[in-house]
Amino acid sequence: MLAIKAAATFSLAISGRQSGQMMSTLQVDAPRFRSPIVGHHFKPGGLSAPFNGHRSPLFELKALLHDDSLEESASEDKPNKKRQETKPVKIELANPLAQESLEHLIEGNARFREGKLENFVGIMQRVYRTAEGQCPHSTIVGCMDSRTSADLVFDQTIGDVFSLRVAGNLVNPHILGSLEFACEHVGTPLVVVMGHTNCGAINGAMAGGTKGDKSHLSELLKEIRTVMESSKLDPKEVDADEVAKCNVFHSMRKIRELSPVIRQLLDNEEIDMVGAMYDVRTGKVDFFQDLN
Repeated sequence: MLAIKAAATFSLAISGRQSGQMMSTLQVDAPRFRSPIVGHHFKPGGLSAPFNGHRSPLFELKALLHDDSLEESASEDKPNKKRQETKPVKIELANPLAQESLEHLIEGNARFREGKLENFVGIMQRVYRTAEGQCPHSTIVGCMDSRTSADLVFDQTIGDVFSLRVAGNLVNPHILGSLEFACEHVGTPLVVVMGHTNCGAINGAMAGGTKGDKSHLSELLKEIRTVMESSKLDPKEVDADEVAKCNVFHSMRKIRELSPVIRQLLDNEEIDMVGAMYDVRTGKVDFFQDLN
């Protein structure tokens, strides 16, 4: 059982059962981020029947994840065209805590793809234990698309990650302010900018957007078209997923360019930043770095 109380210093009480006795208690002084609380996993399959006789959302989720007929139907619906699998690239980050956080996300995505989510069992206990403070290990800038919830695709639970979501995973002053809060004041060592395949915002921008429209949506799509123009991408010749990845690079560079706070943290190797692409067809996340 892992209890957290976030203050100027964190007190982590780590306990376990060995002949009914508490194993140990660890006091950690942490003015900045310390080891993420991702190891606090519950045994898969440990969901108990709800007390009120009705199926809880978690019960339904578990039943859904173990429905083999869904996997069979999904495989039948796959297009004949084979998608090229990208080979995983080992990413070496300068900050060891950021590296640790990245490994947690990679492992969580593997569990998600295998249908073996661990972090949603016993979730209310986590609610109680994080009520007075939080210590997220990563900040994820992602798209608002309903299929790309970072908590789900990385099998993270309450208190594990900051999730900043906006259509097209674009960067604006509010996203930058949120990143600065997460990295400088809370101390998350890893920033992930995550795009995804079959993105509606990307598709809309490639189709020409809402020309002549004065709506906020029109302004959003115009920003993505600006990315395409600056990268010399012809919407008639490139794949939408290629544009989506290019847009991730653009957001990463914009974060560094427009936020002196984040830029200094990156230069001092106090934090690291990586890009990612989530495939809505397979559930897989590929990570990459902007080496330029």
